[in-house]
Amino acid sequence: MKRVLTTAIGTGIIALFIFIFAQIGFAVSTAIESQASPVVSVEPSCQKVASGEIFTVNITVYPEGSEVYGASYTLYFNNTLLNATGLTQGTFLSQDGAETYLWIDEINNTLGKVEYAESRKKTTSGVNTSGVLTTITFQAIAERGLSGLHLSDLEGVILSDPEGVSIPANVKNGSVEIIQPSSPFLVYGYVFYENGSKCSNPRVNITNLNTSEEWQAETSPTSNYYQLVLRHGIDIVTGETLQ
Repeated sequence: MKRVLTTAIGTGIIALFIFIFAQIGFAVSTAIESQASPVVSVEPSCQKVASGEIFTVNITVYPEGSEVYGASYTLYFNNTLLNATGLTQGTFLSQDGAETYLWIDEINNTLGKVEYAESRKKTTSGVNTSGVLTTITFQAIAERGLSGLHLSDLEGVILSDPEGVSIPANVKNGSVEIIQPSSPFLVYGYVFYENGSKCSNPRVNITNLNTSEEWQAETSPTSNYYQLVLRHGIDIVTGETLQ
């Protein structure tokens, strides 16, 4: 009878240890899963431009809880459609006033790529608040076409911590479509006061309620007429609402 009781107690202790380790394992697993990886993103992720138009894209970093000390990337684009004309340093790594060192800052339109590498200096801490790493200026040089804006790592590292250890990051690429606008979209009208008299030189603001983009119409000091010419397919597309 004593032997059976000992066995039962022993089995209960083993079951208790299994339960405790299972709970610890679950807690560790949950903690790992809840810590998101940093993100390096091309923003806006997609946009439409006209031939010859100059536009910009940001390379934005979201640390997601990591402490980032250095960042580097290579961005590839279609050089038959786009021409990179400028690369401006952002404030992501210097947002707290720290100095930074610019290791690589190169545009190569022959190969269709932009290379950049920057790190903090004279400090032992990194940053954990999101921000713009760089702003790239492009010009659309073709009549039409779709170019990807693909981020690739530089020497195996995109982000690093204060110890110089690589931080795995998720990458969000972008794209740019060059389109040929159709005939211009003309918005026009006349402005009157409540009593029916003409309101000369009115101030008329027009907003695309779908994109929140806003324009001011052309007016004349001697007339109550206003007009605004929008690019169909770029400023406004079928189904969108103007106010």
